[in-house]
Order: sequence, then structure tokens, then C-alpha cells
Amino acid sequence: VKYTLYYFEFEGRGFPIRLAFHHGNVDFDDVRLSSSDFGDQKSSFPFASVPVLRVSEDGKDDRVFAQSNALLRFVGRQVGLYPDKPMDALVVDELMDAVEDIANALFLAPPTNDAVVKDAMQQKLVEVTLPRFLGGIESKLEANKDLGGPFLLGETLTVADLKLHTVVGQLRGWSLVPSTVVDPYPRILSLHKAVDDLPIVKDYRKKYA
Repeated sequence: VKYTLYYFEFEGRGFPIRLAFHHGNVDFDDVRLSSSDFGDQKSSFPFASVPVLRVSEDGKDDRVFAQSNALLRFVGRQVGLYPDKPMDALVVDELMDAVEDIANALFLAPPTNDAVVKDAMQQKLVEVTLPRFLGGIESKLEANKDLGGPFLLGETLTVADLKLHTVVGQLRGWSLVPSTVVDPYPRILSLHKAVDDLPIVKDYRKKYA
């Protein structure tokens, strides 16, 4: 089986999928699209969006799949980063969907050049939307603290940890929200640092810095 991942150069929704492949030492073609590349190929992608994963098998037509959480779960199952137990899988899926809600709130807001509208949107994001989701995630991590370890399922790294790590990094580096927006959530920060310190993350960033 040959895998080809299509995404942009920056981290975003493709980053946890790339990390999962690297975690499992799975060879894949990492196609990094420019804006013009994406414009040229957009109509050929399911739902006209990325990330997209092409799966090539001998003797079969290529199959092409989209939706970042679906792809992350698929790769996670291949590399031991997705739970076998249904209840653990539910915990992981819940967190991944909450993180996706944060990403959607950040990047799917309607563009506007109206400063008043932009300020109002930013205020709602910082004061309402992000606290709702980050607070909910913090509570979930707190509820699992007896499992020990820094991750959602204690010592066991999952794709949910990779996805949360990615969006926290985006929040801390995004100009439209304060870099301190995650500071009130110590368990989220602890998880982010634990993933940052993983050899797969350090090696990946060293390779692609």
C-alpha cells in the first residue's frame, strides 16, 4: 500500500496526520501544496478541501479520502495511536471533535475589512468561544488525571493528543488572539509540552524547519 498526503506547507490540520505517519515509521509521499497548487487541484479533491489522502494498492484503482479527523483516525489505527476499546475511542473522538470546533471557529469565520465587525468577532472568540471549548477540554483532562501521565489517556499517546497539540500551537502563535489565551488551562499546557518534547515532534521539526 502506498499513501500520498496532500496538504499545505504549514502545520494546520495536516500536521497531526504527518506526525502519526512518522510515529509509525510509515513511508508516505508528503505533497506540500502552494496556494496556486491547491487552486489548480481543488476540484479534484473530495469536498474541494485538504488534507486529502490517496491510497494506492497494487491491482486496484486509487482511492482518495478527505476529512482530517477521519484520516487521523485511519492512520492512528495503523500505527497504534487509536484505541481498541470502544470507551477509550469515544474519549479520543470527543476531544478530536472539540478541537475541530476550535479550528473551525478560528479559520472559518467570514472575512471582513470592517474594523468594528472584526473587533466584535475577535472579542466573541476570546471571551466566549475559546473559553467554552478550552474549558471543556481542560475539564476532560482533569477528569482523567487519575490515569497518570500527561496525555488524554494517561501515559498512552493518541491521535487526540497530536491534534490538540497542533491547535494549541496555532492559538499561541495566531495574531488575532492573545498568545496567552491558553494560559488559564494548565492541563492543556502540560499536554502540549509533553507532545512538544516527544522525539517524533523534535525530529520532525528539525527535518522540516
